[in-house]
Amino acid sequence: MLFIFYSSAIAITIFIILHAPVYAIGDEKFYIFSAKSLIKNTLYYELSIGNPLGYTYLLYLVSQTGIGYLYAGYIITLISSVALFSGIMIILKKTFGLKEAYLHLSAITILFAMLIGNIICIASDDMYYSAIFIWIIIYLAEAVQKNKSWKYFALIGAIMSLTLLIRPLTYLYFAGSIISFLIISLASKDLYLKNILRISAFASAFIIMFTVQQYPSIKERGKIAFENKISDTLKTKANWTQKNTLTTIILAKGGTLEEDNKRASWKQCDEYLSKYGNDALPQNSFSRLIWNPLFVLKYALIGFLKIADTYFMHTGFAFVLPILFLFRPKDKYYKKYAFITVLMISSLLIYLFEALNHIENRHLILPHILLSICGVYYLQKLKTEGNKYADILAFLQLFAMFIIMISSCKFFFLHPAGAVFYN
Repeated sequence: MLFIFYSSAIAITIFIILHAPVYAIGDEKFYIFSAKSLIKNTLYYELSIGNPLGYTYLLYLVSQTGIGYLYAGYIITLISSVALFSGIMIILKKTFGLKEAYLHLSAITILFAMLIGNIICIASDDMYYSAIFIWIIIYLAEAVQKNKSWKYFALIGAIMSLTLLIRPLTYLYFAGSIISFLIISLASKDLYLKNILRISAFASAFIIMFTVQQYPSIKERGKIAFENKISDTLKTKANWTQKNTLTTIILAKGGTLEEDNKRASWKQCDEYLSKYGNDALPQNSFSRLIWNPLFVLKYALIGFLKIADTYFMHTGFAFVLPILFLFRPKDKYYKKYAFITVLMISSLLIYLFEALNHIENRHLILPHILLSICGVYYLQKLKTEGNKYADILAFLQLFAMFIIMISSCKFFFLHPAGAVFYN
């Protein structure tokens, strides 16, 4: 059975690589353009306009070997995917202590989470970012479990902040980390001066490093800049929050989305603002809550159901189990796993209020992976306790993965066009 699972994963991987497109799509165009900009502009200037140099500079360096920017991106992503999975195997053994059948069950679950999202061979920073950031989360969880000194938390905060040079998704995990730390400390009745100092050191180091990164933009442009995917040539009055909001409005009314049938176009945004006024669409996520709270709650809930459906269809029900673990505080490693679970759930909820029901699954690979790992850990924990339902739940998860494996093979091998799609 294991041979079938791993052989299928290898076959799908080879299929995706062989069917990788020879042209850039979606965000690939932005990253390639940003990397090419390094030929004529200084790093200081590119930092001032929000170029994600943590990824694009590497993309630029690899492209200088003569293979071109698109294929350089493919190589970086493939290597990052291998690094991510290798790192996960180490984490499964060392951090979670998974053994034998549960180790393989978790490995299979994570493999298909990575493959079905179809982001292992694209010129984007998703896997590169995930391969780095997963270790930051693990070290932070270990620090919480072992009550490390405030200096250790400050170091992790500074390192986490540096990943903003790769992608702004770090803001989401930073907020989730603060929320998780506070909740776990309160739940364990451990919110004393030392923990407050640790949280403060973590947040302060993050903000200081962020300020250093943003110095060129603040000095030259008077504002914060990161991963600006709105070209200056567009001359649009709208921003991404407004674009996502209008996308949701158009979908609700059964209208037509002009940008690849996925989003409202910038032209549609400008026309809407011109027709209904500049206040017709909220400027940011906070103002959107005031603008129409029921609208936000409704579509955030729809987005949540979409995420749950995607996770279930890709990796079975393992991602649900960590929530049950939150109600078992007697485990000696409770703080570590509870911290990861609350961090991932908090981050997902923040993401939902930003994206509403416009979900891009490639942004959610880390919550998908870590919640699934925690879920399998919980199954192993039940088994060691002699719980009579442990074997049944493990079998159901394995059976779900078998169905997912068959569906995945059918999709990729019967629909080659699927190999060029990602979201």
